[in-house]
This record gives sequence, structure tokens and C-alpha cells, in this order.
Amino acid sequence: MAFFMGLFAGLFQQSVNGTSDADLIDAYWIIMKTAGCILLACSANVLKTLFAKLMSNHFYRDSYFDKMQDALCKVISQYHGLTLLLLRL
Repeated sequence: MAFFMGLFAGLFQQSVNGTSDADLIDAYWIIMKTAGCILLACSANVLKTLFAKLMSNHFYRDSYFDKMQDALCKVISQYHGLTLLLLRL
């Protein structure tokens, strides 16, 4: 989109500057404002998606480590119970 805006501005800026046609100038600025809004919306969507992925990765990692710690505690308690049972024999 930014490429389109740069290309459009570069190609038509000369014709807009050299003319006194108000309709052409208005059309140029309407197209540039529309392209700018689309570029801003696309950029905001990319930033929103990036932020969501970063936050989900953070929460996923925390929950993964919590599950891993719970599993280790269970295994340790099972072995601890087994060793106590063997010591009683």
C-alpha cells in the first residue's frame, strides 16, 4: 500500500502541480487520503495481530511451565512414596 501511495504521488504529482483544474486536484487528494486511511488500517491490523501473538505466546509459555512443574511434582511424590514403601519392607 505504501508502494502504491508513493507510486501514485510520484506519477501524478507533476500533473496536479501543473494544472489549475480543481476537480483533478480534489480527485488526487481524495485518492491520497483514501490510500492513507487504508495504509493506516492495515498497519494497525498488523500491530494488533503481532501484539496478540506476543501476548498469547507469553501466556502459553507460563501455562506450559506450570504444567511441567505440576508433572514433576507428581513424579517426585510418586518416587518418594515408592522409596518410603521400599524402606518399610
